[in-house]
Amino acid sequence: MQTWCYILPDTVHDDMYTMMLRSDKIVFSHETLFLNGLSERTHFIHTVTVLSNTALPNSLKGEYICFYVKPELHNIGIIEKSTPLGNIVRCYNVERTICDFLRCRNRCDDETVISAIKNYAVYDKKDLNLLSVYAKQFKVANELKKYLEVLL
Repeated sequence: MQTWCYILPDTVHDDMYTMMLRSDKIVFSHETLFLNGLSERTHFIHTVTVLSNTALPNSLKGEYICFYVKPELHNIGIIEKSTPLGNIVRCYNVERTICDFLRCRNRCDDETVISAIKNYAVYDKKDLNLLSVYAKQFKVANELKKYLEVLL
């Protein structure tokens, strides 16, 4: 069964919100930096994370960049944030997003990864203890240490 969302002609379409309505399995991942104010750049193509033992719904394939993670890692760091249009969506917290960028270094451009970590280093709400816990869980602690030694 397909879920549809109708948009009134005089309203602005919130593609992040309508996408989330189409599947309860997705979590926005890499644009979390934008949603948390750590990046001024919004993604043209949204990035989502889903469980590795599920598939992105056919209605969403080709429209979004998709990352797959093990079930035990999927729920780590999920929060809810407002989109620029004020709707609430599921996404990952900043610390989880930093770890995601380090995990996907071969799929993300270096400038984005470096910018994300630089912005996190000056972020007034950073939680280095939580970041360290996540880095161990996602097996990126050594990579994170290399970046943070230079920046902090």
